[in-house]
Amino acid sequence: MEDQWPSSHTWKNMGHRATHRVQKAHVRIAIATVGFVVVAGTAAGAAWHARHSASGQAARTAASASAEATPNTNPSLGQQTTQSASASATSSANSHNADTLPVPAGVVLRQIDGGADYFAKWPNGFPANPGFVPIGVYPSEASPADLAAEGLNFFTPMRDEAAGTWCPVWSNPNGNDMTGVDAQAGFYAGGDFYQAAGGKAWGSRAAFDVFGDELDGNANNWFDCVPPTITAHRQTGDWGGLSASAFEAAEAASRAADPSRPTYIQTTVTFIDGSRNYLYSLPQKQAICAGADIFSFDVYPLVLRGGHVWDMYDQIQEARKDCQDSRPVMAFTEIDHMDGGSAYPRPAQTSAEVWNAIIAGARGVQYFDQYKVIADASYTGGGRYPAGAMYDAIKTTNAQIAALAPVINAPFADGYVTAKGSMSVMAKYYDGHFYIFAIPHASGSQTVTFTLAGAPGGTISVLNENRTIGAVKGVFTDTFADENTVHIYEIS
Repeated sequence: MEDQWPSSHTWKNMGHRATHRVQKAHVRIAIATVGFVVVAGTAAGAAWHARHSASGQAARTAASASAEATPNTNPSLGQQTTQSASASATSSANSHNADTLPVPAGVVLRQIDGGADYFAKWPNGFPANPGFVPIGVYPSEASPADLAAEGLNFFTPMRDEAAGTWCPVWSNPNGNDMTGVDAQAGFYAGGDFYQAAGGKAWGSRAAFDVFGDELDGNANNWFDCVPPTITAHRQTGDWGGLSASAFEAAEAASRAADPSRPTYIQTTVTFIDGSRNYLYSLPQKQAICAGADIFSFDVYPLVLRGGHVWDMYDQIQEARKDCQDSRPVMAFTEIDHMDGGSAYPRPAQTSAEVWNAIIAGARGVQYFDQYKVIADASYTGGGRYPAGAMYDAIKTTNAQIAALAPVINAPFADGYVTAKGSMSVMAKYYDGHFYIFAIPHASGSQTVTFTLAGAPGGTISVLNENRTIGAVKGVFTDTFADENTVHIYEIS
């Protein structure tokens, strides 16, 4: 298989190289107020679940349910998680919390992009369940069972290893196939599922159709089993990517070819360009996004941009603006060097990118596994960190997301919190409680003051850290060691 992967990662990054003449400056915004998200995974996380209802738990991913009782500490995040606590919390049958907090005056509850039941529109695809957050990878030779053990619940797209084509397949030698997907509870796949194979329909675990990659940067990046009714739309701009009209026509043809599952598009720096709208105008971007049901992009702020983990926050915010907060947005997180380069993300940076995306409003998580190392627990980043550090960081982060899926999918609580400092924050209101997730939007240590609407007093739980903070008239402070430090608070 090894000789196939250089071509796949070259294909993945053609859009980046094709657009080097386009200026790609980062947007750096210090956010004071947006809202929060929470993470659970320790005894504190289990206690959180013990006080809340079990709505959404039935659709929890197999990754969270199968987590072993292995303590795992990530000092850079200031968190210790015990994955067995997350798993046991998942299976708890809990009664509704009696200590319901009222929504203070001026706080607006706003649904997540597309609404919590967004995926109910299609008979095939991700579950329309508040207990599910998509956590995926591209590309990967690992089996669905191995990926699920690390907390992932989908991959895209599917590759026919025997034929060497990007086509969905029922059987691969490595088990990375639809047979493996169907055998792994709670696991899904994306691909060009427009035609049945061997007279057998792909079924509901074929979660979405994707007809190409980075077509905004290179109009030749179509997948191999896409019907000609879609690939016929090849009109290009002078930079070599699809024109706006061709993009919209291909999306419409995709929906017509398979209305039973959502259409997913994957874009790159020619689309997510710091809101400069060099090659596509804002109305064109909005129309392209409206033509897809799931919007995805890859920019890779550390490895390919020389930027910062908080750039992921800005990029998600930009994509959501392009999509007018109307549908799920996801981005690819970097876990390794690319194109043989020397920049290697550290485990804490990969986790911080994921949480920056979630805090910015992403409805899912994706990892870019160019060198097929995501399921390798012995990988060291070329000797740059201990064996298993990246694997454990990804597994822990995924388990936390799965455990707190109902909160992540709960309404934003706009106007609930302000933060004095260079911070990205998000507030959520779930089951009568408020939750705050905060991560720095700048390098260095910070002591941050938070002010809560309604001026509540009392004790605030800092999840995953076995500590509490006192709030006085709605004000509390906390310290963030660096840009990778994540703190999550429960106000009850």
